[in-house]
Amino acid sequence: MFDKDRLLKNINILIKERGLKIGELETSVGVSTGYLSRLHRAETNVIPGIDFVSNIADALDVSIDALINSEFDRPNDNTMYMANFLKELISDTNQLVYDWELSISTEATDNAYGTGVTSELKGNKIPSDYNSESTYFNYRSRFNPGANLVFDGKHYFTEIDGMGVILLFAAEDPKNRIGGNVFELYSLDYYKNMLIPICSTLDNDGVVDASLKDLYASVLARDKDLKISNDAKELIEKYLKKKSHDQ
Repeated sequence: MFDKDRLLKNINILIKERGLKIGELETSVGVSTGYLSRLHRAETNVIPGIDFVSNIADALDVSIDALINSEFDRPNDNTMYMANFLKELISDTNQLVYDWELSISTEATDNAYGTGVTSELKGNKIPSDYNSESTYFNYRSRFNPGANLVFDGKHYFTEIDGMGVILLFAAEDPKNRIGGNVFELYSLDYYKNMLIPICSTLDNDGVVDASLKDLYASVLARDKDLKISNDAKELIEKYLKKKSHDQ
């Protein structure tokens, strides 16, 4: 059965994604200005004709079947797969299952990793007048190499069984073309001497974007927490267990 509401919702989503103006789209598909708005009204019983659906599908560069039957507002399976992974990583970070450490991309840390991949990511220094307090570098994202990002060389990392070293970067867009910071997650493969891209806010997926930003916020919160060595924790645990036993 034809679902007009789903069709109109899909059209609106695609219009926003493609940055189109509704009036210009209506003109291009041969309907009067305000036609889409009238179709949205609850009291309107008009069913869009096949010519309109075909023309607007062409204009939005999708198939008629996808425009009518797909749910473009529903995250796809890969999106949910990645979001669930990030959700678990955030939970483990908050519960101190994984301890993230702050590092500076320098020759010393590159040698410590046994690879030069962080230098490759870091790129070249940019003019010092960009920020008088920090040294910034061109940042070559593996998700969008042409994004023209910069970062200060700082990144967080942790080691996860089966995934190796996980690197979390926060970069900036100095010309504000993207808006706000860019967050990216990579895995460092020692054996192949390469970085494996996992996810980035440059993918422009709202669900993953939010989860990746939440992960970075969780890592920052843990980084600001009191640092307690394992030896100190062991002593404190013994004391607390003794107090509990005495009571």
